[in-house]
Amino acid sequence: MSCKTATGENIAMHKVTTAEGLRIYAGSRADGDVPEETFRAQFADILAHCPPGLIAGHSFHAISANQPPWLDSGIACAAGERLSVFVAGRVWMSRELDIWLHPHLWLWFRIGEQGEVFRGQRCSHSFTADRAGTLYLGGSFPGEWTSPTGDLANHDASAMSEGGVVALVVRWQADPLDGLRALARLGDVGRLIACEIDRLETEVVLPQGWAYPWNVGTAEAFAVQEGFPAGTPIGCYTKDEVISLNAELDLDFRPGMKLAWSWKMDKLPSACREDYLHTHDYIAVAVYFENVKDLAYYWSAELPVGTAYQCPIPKWTDMETHVVLRSGQEGLGEWFTEERDIYADYLRWIGEPPAKITGIWLIALSAFRHGEGQAEIADIRFLTDEGEVRVC
Repeated sequence: MSCKTATGENIAMHKVTTAEGLRIYAGSRADGDVPEETFRAQFADILAHCPPGLIAGHSFHAISANQPPWLDSGIACAAGERLSVFVAGRVWMSRELDIWLHPHLWLWFRIGEQGEVFRGQRCSHSFTADRAGTLYLGGSFPGEWTSPTGDLANHDASAMSEGGVVALVVRWQADPLDGLRALARLGDVGRLIACEIDRLETEVVLPQGWAYPWNVGTAEAFAVQEGFPAGTPIGCYTKDEVISLNAELDLDFRPGMKLAWSWKMDKLPSACREDYLHTHDYIAVAVYFENVKDLAYYWSAELPVGTAYQCPIPKWTDMETHVVLRSGQEGLGEWFTEERDIYADYLRWIGEPPAKITGIWLIALSAFRHGEGQAEIADIRFLTDEGEVRVC
């Protein structure tokens, strides 16, 4: 990501380190379901009464869902400039299948034509420009970018989408958190200001060696106890999210190699089978290979154990194979240890294995049916004849 969160010298007032903490923290999020007229009018009134010395300027921008990226905002950012963006609206990917996205999943940012794309974790996002350049706004489903600077291989999804979002960009003279607190004393719009204050005052602790991929975006879906000793569970909570947390690896992929891990699934993000596009919400442990394919093991709501299928998201159909390890409600809330011969699984469901394993992904989707999922995952290990390679 080309921009970092702008907190100035303010220190996080509390930290989130568990799945349950993530669930509670998610309760502070604003969903961005504010009519555009209300959004503009209420924010304009608050900004008109803002004390002097806080804001350098602000502007509203409407972005249609069928408009391909990128929209030139006309805002020339200086390196080190601090901004906050608030967004409302809804983007329909398919009205027929009832697939729609909250704005934080769809709206992306870029500074300059060569800046890297990034998006907010919520329907509000404060950041510091790491370079001088124009602020661009663009829309895309997470994971669709083909380059860090915001190229798309296929613009058909944009052309077929409906709806759109309205964004308010605030340029700060003061520290963003101080400015937001001042604005909050004047009012709020759909809890967006309070939501951003909460985000800036909170640190979600990630496990060492793991990161969110640039093309999917950052999130508040995973957390771990500080220090991350071996065996400490990684907590996961997902609601209205499309995300993965990745650990890069460089392992020889050999016959007989096994993957082992422990997990406790507290709540499944889908209430029905996940092999359709409009129901494809799940939490998975996935092995990623050098040929850009992956095996994603997950707990299904309905599909029989042993079911395998290709991902129903068009871009991922040729890349991702899903394998059902457990199914149904029985066993939720209990810890289980899994062990898979991933070499045999690859031969069975994909074909000739590649030479290298290049990563482990923890995947959490909940944007299609807008449910919520919660889990803990621990003790991820590769087992070979030579011994054990521990990931967490």
